[in-house]
Amino acid sequence: MTGADVLNRIVGQRLSDAAIQSFKIDDRIVDEVNVVYLRFGDWIHITCDDGYSSVRSVSSEKPEEITPFQTDSGFFQYPLNTHVHSIPAFANCLGAELLSWTELVDKDENTDLNFYDSLGIRLHFGNGQSISVYSDRKDDTCICEGLPNNVKEKVPLRHT
Repeated sequence: MTGADVLNRIVGQRLSDAAIQSFKIDDRIVDEVNVVYLRFGDWIHITCDDGYSSVRSVSSEKPEEITPFQTDSGFFQYPLNTHVHSIPAFANCLGAELLSWTELVDKDENTDLNFYDSLGIRLHFGNGQSISVYSDRKDDTCICEGLPNNVKEKVPLRHT
């Protein structure tokens, strides 16, 4: 199942929960937002990293924190923050129905020629709010309400 298939399948469902997984090495935050988990019935998993976005369905069970581990490169941790309801992007959309989604691409790229990178996705909700999950091109995944300044929406080929 492609990411578009996952997103098309959840259109019409309500956002009921959210969580953010971070990434740390030796207790130093490398990625404040490594993975975004959103629950629409089942949980979906969203990652965005410099020109590559991935959306997949993970399970009906709440995501679990990855057990920390040690390698020659350091001590790796992936803390899971399930207390994200105070983040405005999530708080304003919890309980709202997902109406549609769009892919986010760089505002300065010529998407007519299909030479573009997918920077993320924007989820449009029935209460007029939206959540954007995208890469800021500095290897950081960002979450915001509305549409970030440096991106534009690419209309998907189809919605269900």
